[in-house]
Amino acid sequence: MSAALHASDGSAHPPRMEIFQATWAMRDLPGQAAPFDLPAAVAWTREAGFSGMLHWAETPDDLADVEVIRRAGLLTGVGFPVRSMEMAERIIYDALGLGVSFLNAQVYDAFATDEDAVARIEALYALSDARGIPLFIETHRGMVTQDLLRTLAYARRLPRIRFTLDASHYVLAGEITRPDQSPRFNAALAEIIARSASIHARVSNGEQVQVDLLNEDDPLARPFIGWWMAAFEQWLSVAAPGAFFPFVCELGPRPYSIAAPATLAVLRGAELSDRLAQALLLKRIAERIRARVCATMPAHTQSA
Repeated sequence: MSAALHASDGSAHPPRMEIFQATWAMRDLPGQAAPFDLPAAVAWTREAGFSGMLHWAETPDDLADVEVIRRAGLLTGVGFPVRSMEMAERIIYDALGLGVSFLNAQVYDAFATDEDAVARIEALYALSDARGIPLFIETHRGMVTQDLLRTLAYARRLPRIRFTLDASHYVLAGEITRPDQSPRFNAALAEIIARSASIHARVSNGEQVQVDLLNEDDPLARPFIGWWMAAFEQWLSVAAPGAFFPFVCELGPRPYSIAAPATLAVLRGAELSDRLAQALLLKRIAERIRARVCATMPAHTQSA
């Protein structure tokens, strides 16, 4: 079976961006009676106008939840950790039969040698290509992709690789507090952007991995918007009919989300962010990017 480089619905529709919400981002919301209510999360996502959900599956058993998302008429992607090839093989094998459009892998771990990391990535693509399901390797600290230069080396050795770009991890790991004054960082990131087939959207200030935005024009978001736009532009220039670019709003719960100090009696460790409101803000940013890019691309690549 030929390699599936991009997520696709198998149609003849023009390639496009689809905006997703992550189920992980709906966990432990302030005021929830339980840590997670999947049907409620799915209902909110659909009513808010998202077109898909990225579901996190620690084990193959977690794939059972995909049916709840699919029944709501939402596109579905699955993210999973690669701690063992046996577990990864089970998830890859089962996902396609459940109607999953793409897979997002976090490949363990940061202590793997370069040779081991390349071998793991090659083995993952052998499995996913045999099933004909798109697989994206997430740029994530603590994984084989935690270092920007090492990740570039993988990309140069493995032309097959496609990334889920989460630039916040590299901004944080490099303490890039002024991206506009970091030309070497931007040059290295550009090569990752060129191989990106999905986005995980969050914004880092170089000191925290996930910070709130005031609005769509918040200066903190400007470099990220530029990177996201470049990724979508480059993807759209080569994408085939039916392909879609998942832009995933992935704002994690505590400790990703900043909490008040436990010593502050009034709040006592409460989450300081409204993650749902921030997800909607990121969704509006994605819609703006989609409109701007499609307005400048040839007519045959524009989405309806």
